[in-house]
Amino acid sequence: MPNEVGNLFNLRFLSLRSTKVKVLPKSLASLQNLQTLDLRNCSAEKLPSGVRKLYNLRHLLISRSGKNDIWLPMQTVPREIFTLKHLQTLQRIVSNNEVVRHVGNLMQIRSLAIVEVSETDGIELCASIKRMRFLHQLYVQAIEKGEGFLELNSIDTPPPFLEKLCLRARLRAAPSGGWLDWFSSLTNLRVLILRSSGLSADPLPTFQYLPNLTHLDLRKAYNGEELCFKGDGFTSLRKLCLFDLSQLSQIKIEERAMQSLQRINLVRCVKLKTLPQGIEYLTKLQVLQLKEMPNELLESMRGQGVSHKKISRIPLVRHFTQSDGKWTLENFLQPGVFSVDKAPRIHQPS
Repeated sequence: MPNEVGNLFNLRFLSLRSTKVKVLPKSLASLQNLQTLDLRNCSAEKLPSGVRKLYNLRHLLISRSGKNDIWLPMQTVPREIFTLKHLQTLQRIVSNNEVVRHVGNLMQIRSLAIVEVSETDGIELCASIKRMRFLHQLYVQAIEKGEGFLELNSIDTPPPFLEKLCLRARLRAAPSGGWLDWFSSLTNLRVLILRSSGLSADPLPTFQYLPNLTHLDLRKAYNGEELCFKGDGFTSLRKLCLFDLSQLSQIKIEERAMQSLQRINLVRCVKLKTLPQGIEYLTKLQVLQLKEMPNELLESMRGQGVSHKKISRIPLVRHFTQSDGKWTLENFLQPGVFSVDKAPRIHQPS
């Protein structure tokens, strides 16, 4: 990248996304009107320390896509970025003791993604999160290998405007007054994604009365055998995704639960051999999408199966399965099995 980029004094947006630029020029620090720096999928491995001079920077995006939908962060981020008082978006940075301690200085931050958080760093991170009163989106990923938990109990006053929360970490079952309690206070939350949480108790009672929750995604998040959606709960929920819940064998849906639900995705819940009990109560359900689910469940949904009548009013019901590297699609309401190039990805909401 030419050093002359520093002469573009009035530049407000700079994207090096998906480029092979490996070294960012020091002259980048001269772009004092820059508001957005997009380095996603850029080959650069570190930011120059002169980034502290980008006084007007609002959005700093520095992650790279890896395997299995994992985003890889830039490994070297200078401490100076935590002096940028106007920064609103920071994605994604690697945790360490210094990072989690100083990230709380970003008082205007709206969107934060931080990865490789250790159990000890998690406690310090919670103290910083409590200072982020304008935070709207938060993504926290723990260290992939390790037995530690992400400690959340010390957040007694969570960010009041939080709209999207994604936690990819083991969560400890909390006593009264712990993180389960402050979760229930997130009245502005629209999207909740829990991954690899390993919860042993049904977490649904914690979330069911969040008034604005429209998307709930549980991926390897729960080790129990049953989930129960209570009547009058999840009034705004439109999309429910359950992935890789290896022990789940029964889903109960009470009358008046999830009355706004439009889509259910069930993926690799290997012990779920029956249709969710009470699915007929979901009068607004438009899509039931399954992927690599047990044969017993699929048989019950086919033409003469005991559950076929329950799904007959849902406009789209389909199942994707993979064999020998090839994907097949089965549509239950228009009988037939078709080959497809790949199963659709379940995108996270923006």
